[in-house]
Amino acid sequence: MNASPALASVLNLQTVVQELPGLHLFLSPDLIILEATDAYLAATFKDRSIIGKYIFDIFPDNPDVPEANGVLNLRQSLEYARDQKVPHEMALQRYDVTRPQELGGGFEEKYWQPYNKPVLNQQGEVTCLIHTVVDVTQEQRNMKETERQSKQAQENLERFQLLARATNDVIWDWNLQNDTIWWNDGFKTIFGYREEEIEHDINSWYGRIHPDDATRVVEGIHHVIDNGGTNWHDEYRFRKADGSFADIFDRGIISRTEEGHPVRMIGAMLDLTEKNRYAAQLKASEQHVRALLEGIPEISWVARANGYIYYYNKAWYDYTGNTSPDEGWDKVVHPDDLQSTIAVWTNALQTGKEYVNEARLRRAADGAYHWFTMRATPLHDDQGEILAWIGVDTDIQEQKDIQQKLKERDEYVQRMLAQAPVQFAVLKGANWLVDFATPQFRQLVGGRNILGKPFREALPELEPQGFFELVQKVYTTGQAHVGILTPAHLDRKGNGELELGYFNFVYQPLFDEQHAVEGVMILIVEVTEQVRVQEEAAKLAQELKTSHERTLKILDALPHMTFTAQPDGYVDYYSQQWYNYLQTTQEELNGWGWEYFIHPEDIQVTHARWAHSLATGEPYMIENRWRTKHSNEYRWFLVRGVAVRDENGHITMWVGSHTDIQDQKQMLLALQESTQNFQFLADSMPQLVWTTDPHGYHDYFNKQWVEYTGYDVEASKGTQMWNNLLHPDDQERSFSRWRHSLRTGEPYEVEYRFKRAADGQWRWFLGRALPQRDSEGNIVKWFGTCTEIEDQKRNEELMEQTNRELRSINEDLDSFVYTASHDLKLPIINMASIFQELMKTATFQDPDANLLINMFNRSLRQIQGTINDLAEIVKVQKSIDAHQEEVQLDTLVNEVQYSIQDLLQNAKATITCDFSQAPSLTFSRVNLKSIFYNLISNAVKYSSPDRAPHVHLQTARQNEYLVLKVQDNGLGIDLEKHGAKMFQMFKRFHNHVDGSGLGLYILNRIVQKNGGYIEVDSTLHQGTTFTIYFKNTAQ
Repeated sequence: MNASPALASVLNLQTVVQELPGLHLFLSPDLIILEATDAYLAATFKDRSIIGKYIFDIFPDNPDVPEANGVLNLRQSLEYARDQKVPHEMALQRYDVTRPQELGGGFEEKYWQPYNKPVLNQQGEVTCLIHTVVDVTQEQRNMKETERQSKQAQENLERFQLLARATNDVIWDWNLQNDTIWWNDGFKTIFGYREEEIEHDINSWYGRIHPDDATRVVEGIHHVIDNGGTNWHDEYRFRKADGSFADIFDRGIISRTEEGHPVRMIGAMLDLTEKNRYAAQLKASEQHVRALLEGIPEISWVARANGYIYYYNKAWYDYTGNTSPDEGWDKVVHPDDLQSTIAVWTNALQTGKEYVNEARLRRAADGAYHWFTMRATPLHDDQGEILAWIGVDTDIQEQKDIQQKLKERDEYVQRMLAQAPVQFAVLKGANWLVDFATPQFRQLVGGRNILGKPFREALPELEPQGFFELVQKVYTTGQAHVGILTPAHLDRKGNGELELGYFNFVYQPLFDEQHAVEGVMILIVEVTEQVRVQEEAAKLAQELKTSHERTLKILDALPHMTFTAQPDGYVDYYSQQWYNYLQTTQEELNGWGWEYFIHPEDIQVTHARWAHSLATGEPYMIENRWRTKHSNEYRWFLVRGVAVRDENGHITMWVGSHTDIQDQKQMLLALQESTQNFQFLADSMPQLVWTTDPHGYHDYFNKQWVEYTGYDVEASKGTQMWNNLLHPDDQERSFSRWRHSLRTGEPYEVEYRFKRAADGQWRWFLGRALPQRDSEGNIVKWFGTCTEIEDQKRNEELMEQTNRELRSINEDLDSFVYTASHDLKLPIINMASIFQELMKTATFQDPDANLLINMFNRSLRQIQGTINDLAEIVKVQKSIDAHQEEVQLDTLVNEVQYSIQDLLQNAKATITCDFSQAPSLTFSRVNLKSIFYNLISNAVKYSSPDRAPHVHLQTARQNEYLVLKVQDNGLGIDLEKHGAKMFQMFKRFHNHVDGSGLGLYILNRIVQKNGGYIEVDSTLHQGTTFTIYFKNTAQ
């Protein structure tokens, strides 16, 4: 849109603008900018290039402010002033303007007071609009800052008043200018005074200080006030309403003017009476505690509230060799455990929570380090203040040794359990935020990032399926919901496509300390396959009604048994799998009824492990044996339980599962046996056998390695030692290839030389290694062998020399055949010409002359054919590696048909083709045409006299080959008689047609030389099918 030239000429806007103060913008009726004051341009960061532009192209809404409506409001006001021909004053507007790049770009937050006025001509028509604004941005910012400061001051006042009411201290506020003092309610609560007994001058304080303390306290206060101090504190006795004195710790802060004059003093009194009394009692009983600690076998100690350990029992000195507490414990702790021990101890001192830690302590007798569990419990006075810490260190080295031995087996079991088909998630708050989700749960929903998102937003596809109503019901009623074989459509691939699945699930409420529902736990087991089987069984149920219930019971079986327990360990829920497996009822399982079904040898350790988890909150995991109600046969199960906590970290319930690992247990025994068998087999093999971890660290060598290299297993371990034993010329090449295999996972194969320790001789070996992968495709180990190929290498060198000699002989033979065929052609041609001339002039009296002449001509043609075929063989041999190109097969067949059209017409032959699966082939066009020519012409020449010949050609793709089938209905070939010699030179199967027997030989040679092969299927008197496999070099 452009400004009207006529209108611009009416008004000398530029002159007017130069004279106008303030922020003004002149617009045409169609809202094109005609002029602007310099002040307006400066305030909006614009220049005169905006003249002639549409106003809202220059001043758009700020896209970063969703609620921005400046464009809408301004357009409505301008259109109102233009259409109604009256001024229009707008309300205060926020209308952000764009900044130039040199000022940082983006939008500048601006506030305006706009006024829009139309300018009318003598006919009353609007000639332009004057848009006037006042920039009130700074006023708005000042007003907001004033409101913020006022709100903050009010909040600070309310916060102080609330603190004064909530604290257990006595809070006081002394006005130093008028000598008045204010006390909070703590003065009455702690000291027992009534309101009317409390004076509000300084005597209410000074007059109640114990006479023996008054002078010291008063002088101390005024010393700080008079000498420009800020902080004061002291301990003294303060008289209570009943006449007794309380021990208090008092502290105050002095507020001063900018000139340093004191104006007020604010402070707080802390009642130490009970603490001091308790400390005295504690001191009196300390000797008794020490006597008890000296009698226990574990190391025990006592520390002050600040963490300084001032007492150790005899067991400490016997173990560490220390002689006094001042020697400290930090020199006894293992250096690797020292920092973590200090951090845990510091955290306990800061939080007041029980100190629990594991660390290694040096034993003075032999310098060995043993693992200890260190626990310390704080002792509190009546006010909850920590007076001391009582600690005990227990030697757990034997447990650590056992754990180390079981670590590898546990890791194997944990990898299997990580793939258990159970999904778990936790929703929190009124918005149902996804607070926790297992990897299996996230995999179930297509790997979407759902953590921290509202459940409705994270899984919107559940909205129309009724699941959100179930979640809301659990939130509202506080009752769990259990779904069995429930259908659900989920976006399981993260691509927006919903897939139907079936699930058993539990929506379990999560309660806070007030027993209000604060969240929902979701436990899901997918049973889609079981449901599909069940649906199939339902179809058969019409015919098999008698087995209906038995089938349903089988289909109802799920792969895991799950349970929930209260914080004290009382099991309050069992899944249906429990009743199915144990063959029991809910009444028999309630509470601790499960003990009846566990193996007697496992009960004690199960109780101990469960009690430990209940006490510490650590995850519960154990392997134990279970039986059914009516059977004494036990099966191994892996039992897991995790604590569910509220937002304060308190355990609200336990959730657990039982997984049948009977097969895994048997597999573990089989694995141990397999490992022993592997080592025996490796030591029995003649090859050098070795293994590495996924990173290439060699951790095993068989005895043949040790005998050959002269290095034992320990000396050979590592990532480099094996390579150092190679011939120097082979080291870089072999190690580079090994790094490639480690990086890509490709099989390792290389030839290199090892020095034999017995005689120092370098001998060639073939090194090979294959990776072993876990169920997820990750490499867990490499298995390798070194096979001696010294004799093979010698044979290869001999074979290479022999091949060179054979190639030279073949080249000489090809040259000879070519020369012989070329030199024989001319005499044969001359012989034929002379015989023809002789036939024209000579007469023959012999009655068999014609027969002899025909025999001569036939022999002459055979000689010519043989010479031509020999030349063709040489030609084929030289063109085997001819240039390859993409050949359209239908075009090639047409060329062949054209070249033998007389033969086809005389035989009334038909040819059909189906090249839809593979219409083209990358091959030498000349050689491919020769193949098609031989197969088609042979099919027609050797046709059956009982039917017209028909040839069908068809292509297909099969793995790395393009397959061509040529099928005819001719005489067929006796494969039992001729099959083994099918492609021999000069081999013929029928004598009634002229031929040299070289066609199939040439065809087979072309195909084999190009990486293919030929199959023949034939039945006498019915026909033959040639199937040719061309190596697909185009892929």
